[in-house]
Amino acid sequence: MKLTVERVALQGMVEQLKIERGVKGQSQRMMRLSACAARVFVEANGVAAGIEALVLEDGACNVPRMKFLKVLRTFHPKQNITLAADAGGLRIEGFVMKATCFSPVAVAPGEFQVFPVTDAWPAPPETTKPTPPPESRWLKSRWWE
Repeated sequence: MKLTVERVALQGMVEQLKIERGVKGQSQRMMRLSACAARVFVEANGVAAGIEALVLEDGACNVPRMKFLKVLRTFHPKQNITLAADAGGLRIEGFVMKATCFSPVAVAPGEFQVFPVTDAWPAPPETTKPTPPPESRWLKSRWWE
């Protein structure tokens, strides 16, 4: 798995995965991080969230939710971060952390409509120049002469 994503958006998604009270154990602390269909997804405690990302390689792995969140916060001034995962672990920029249950195949947790990306969308719409208003008769008369 390899992707580049907006750091603040990913951090916000992970923060939304709240811990359920009364439930304890390893599954409560872990979250599923997956990348496929031009999106990155986080899943934990019955909640899933996703955002568009530059996904270079699909994949999925489990990581400790709070540790992952703390690591994301350390990259504060950066707008985008690159994550890569394999059987050896998860790499966030230069930082390596433990990741379990790595799979090179990932499936989106739901159905999403994918729109084609074009080069024209960031360009402003073409408009014609407005015609200048007709000059007033007062300016044409040269009242000062």
